[in-house]
Order: sequence, then structure tokens, then C-alpha cells
Amino acid sequence: MLELFPRVPFGPANDPGQCTPWPKPVSAFNLAWLSGTFVPDQRDRLARIQAAINAANTHIEKVRLEASGAPIVGTRAPNGNILRSGSDANLEHQLRTHARNQIIVKIVEIRNGLDKIVPPLLRDSARASLTADTLKERVFDKLSCLSRASLTGLDRAAFAALKSNYSNMLRDLSPIELTAYGQRALDDGSAEALPLLDSIRVENFRRPKSDRGFLNNSIIQLATVPEYDAANLLLTETQQINDRALIIWADFQGMTSRANLMKMDNALTQLGKQLNSELPIYGTEDE
Repeated sequence: MLELFPRVPFGPANDPGQCTPWPKPVSAFNLAWLSGTFVPDQRDRLARIQAAINAANTHIEKVRLEASGAPIVGTRAPNGNILRSGSDANLEHQLRTHARNQIIVKIVEIRNGLDKIVPPLLRDSARASLTADTLKERVFDKLSCLSRASLTGLDRAAFAALKSNYSNMLRDLSPIELTAYGQRALDDGSAEALPLLDSIRVENFRRPKSDRGFLNNSIIQLATVPEYDAANLLLTETQQINDRALIIWADFQGMTSRANLMKMDNALTQLGKQLNSELPIYGTEDE
């Protein structure tokens, strides 16, 4: 038996399940939500991470510049040379060591200050990337996008009536005729032809194998589905943004080796899976 899974969990940030970064329940997983909310939120996380790191780097550089003028102990000769006694050299060394230690303390404080800003954003970014994987498999896969493709202006009732009419029209066609219908729909290539194309796919799959005109998978592969193409680009961008944010943070921490990047990615992935598994389920998918 095949397994069914609960709806992708999205909910308000103030609920007991702590559904951050999803600020409100999602009533419909559609392209408008994907391009208007989900992906822009991920872009904003990357911008905030980059801004925080840039500000920290600027602050660190300022601290280093302020400490570059460490005092020189000794007597300057007319020719410009510095004459130092043993005690002068020891004092200068102590002053420079103290200045270096102060720089280190300040830099550590600056870096530690980012721990309250960047890791939560990275966690949310990792969760968004995991969610993008799920959406690719269950909501914006090519078959799902094809099956819900409709004609402009049709409501649900009209869409159901249209599919019913197509089903009645295709039911008694021979395999050769059904294949010809499918080829014409593929050649049409417009969004208006997609409802008919999907009905042909359903009719072909409904029949015994001996009465099928073509392999069902072939019509899915050959179909041009605008929603699928657009959604795939946006979801891939979401995952690439997460990778970029991870590299930026690792570079700031001086941990850009392959092993460290993999450790950080695995840790965030496991945390994201744990958080997603603890979230409550909201409603049913609105297709």
C-alpha cells in the first residue's frame, strides 16, 4: 500500500507549535503565494544575514584601525631612530600585548553579537529549503500542476463540468484516436490545451494496458506546463539562497572547508526536520 502524508505544515508564529518563519496559515499553495510570499521571505533572510555580517566586518575593521597606533616607548634620536632601554622594550611589548588582547576581546564580542541574529535566520532558511523539497514533490510536481491546469475564468464547478465533458468525449475513442488527440494537444502547446491533455492522460491510464495508446509517463514528460516551470525556478532559488547563506556565514566564521560546511548543513537540516515534525497541521490543501 502507498502511504499518505499530512499537509505541509504552515501556521502563525504565535501558536504553541512555534511555526516561525511562517507568519500566517497558508490557505492555498499556489504560484501567487510562492512568488509573493514564500520566496521573497527567503530572499529577505539572505539580505538580513548579509547586512548583519557586513556591519560586523565594518565594525571589526574599525576596531583594528583604531588599535593600529600602539604607543612607541623610547627616545627618538635626531636621525629618527628610536633608542630603547631594556625596560622601554619590555613596557612597549606589554602595551602592544594589552592592545592586541583588547582587540581580540572586542572582535569576539562583535562576533558573538551575531549569534542572536544569524543562526535563527539560518534555521528558518534551512526549513524553507526543506519545505521547497516537499513542495517540489507534492504540490508543484509536473503531474499536480498539469492536473489542476484550468481555463481562464472557470470556477471549480465549471472546471469539474469541463473535465466531465472531456471524459465523456474521450471514453469510447480507440487507442489510435486517443493518441491522435494527445498529439494534437501537445502540438497546441498552449495553456488552454492543458485541461484536455490531462483528461487524455487520465483516460489512457484508466484503460487496461492492452487498450492504451501510449505510455502515460510520456505525455507528462512532453507536456509544457507553465506553472510547473515557474514554480520549479522559484523553489530552486529558495534552496540556492539557503546554500548561499550557509557559505556566507561559514566564511565569516573562517569555517569554509568542505567538512565544516557539510557539518553545518547537516545540523541545520536535522533541526529543520525536527521543527517541521513538531508543527501542527492546518486545514486541507486548497487546489
